[in-house]
Amino acid sequence: MNIGIIGGGAVGMLCAWYFGKQGHNITMYVRREEQCKELRQHGMQMREEQTRLYPTVHRSTNLKPEEVYVICTKQHAIEQIVHQLSQTPFISPLLFLQNGMEHVNHFSKLKNPIIVGVVEHGAMKHSDTLIGHTGRGIIRISPVTSDVHSAKEIKDALHYVEFPVRLEENWYDMLARKLVINAVINPITALFQVKNGGILQNEHLNSLAYLLCEEACSVVSLPVNVMWEEVQHIAKQTEANESSMMKDIKEGNKTEIEAISGYLLKHSSESIPYTTCMYKSVRAIEGIRKGEVNE
Repeated sequence: MNIGIIGGGAVGMLCAWYFGKQGHNITMYVRREEQCKELRQHGMQMREEQTRLYPTVHRSTNLKPEEVYVICTKQHAIEQIVHQLSQTPFISPLLFLQNGMEHVNHFSKLKNPIIVGVVEHGAMKHSDTLIGHTGRGIIRISPVTSDVHSAKEIKDALHYVEFPVRLEENWYDMLARKLVINAVINPITALFQVKNGGILQNEHLNSLAYLLCEEACSVVSLPVNVMWEEVQHIAKQTEANESSMMKDIKEGNKTEIEAISGYLLKHSSESIPYTTCMYKSVRAIEGIRKGEVNE
C-alpha cells in the first residue's frame, strides 16, 4: 500500500518505521527542509537497531496521491494541514492520530473518508532521523465518515504483530477516553516536570490527578471510576516515560493544551476549576517563553 505520513515528529516517524517494515511504500511529508534533506540523505533508524529505512520524503506543502494519508502532526498544525488537503483533488482516506479532540471540528471541511485513531505507544524523537520506541502499546482506529468495511481494510493493512492496530466501533468514546487520560497526565507532568509514574508516587499529585479525571469525565460523560482505573493503569504502564506535553515545555515548544484541557473548557456546562488551573498554568508558561506581555 502507498502510505503518506504527514508529520515528521515522534509519532510520524514511529508509524513510518513500522509500516515500512511491513513492506508498504512510505512517503513522509515533513514541515522543515532540514529534516527533509536529512531523511533523504541518511534515511531513518530505530534506536538500537542497525538497519535503516529510506522512505520517499517531501515537504508537507507538496502532497502527492496516496492510497491513505496518516496525519501525525500535533493539534496546532491541523488547521493548515486540513486546508491543504481540502484543496487537493485526492479523495483517499485520512487517518488522524492526534491527542485531544479539537481536530474533529475541522472534519466538515474535508471530502475524504475520515478515520480517527489514538496511539498508545511511547515514542521519542532523538533527531531528525533517529526514533526511539519507549513503550509498546496499540493503535486504535475508528471510522467517522469512512464506511466500516474500508476502515477494516486499512486496519488489516496496517496491523503488524510488533505494531498492532485495532478497529473500534465508537469513535467518540475512543477519543473521549484518550482525552481524559491526556487531560490528567499531560498537564500534571508538564507543570511539575515529573515522569508519568509521578502521579502515582506523590500523594498530592495523585489527589490532583483524581480531581482532573473527575472533571474531564463530567464533560465527556464517561464513568469516573472506570476512567480513574484506566488513568492509573496507563501511568503505571508508562511510568518511566515523559509525556509529550512535558517534553514540549522542556524544549520551549507549543503544547497541545488547547486541544486537551481547552477542549474540555469549551464544552463544559459547569465550572471545572482544576482543569482551568492546569490550562491557565500551561498557557502562562507558553506566554512567558514567548515573551508575551499585556498591553
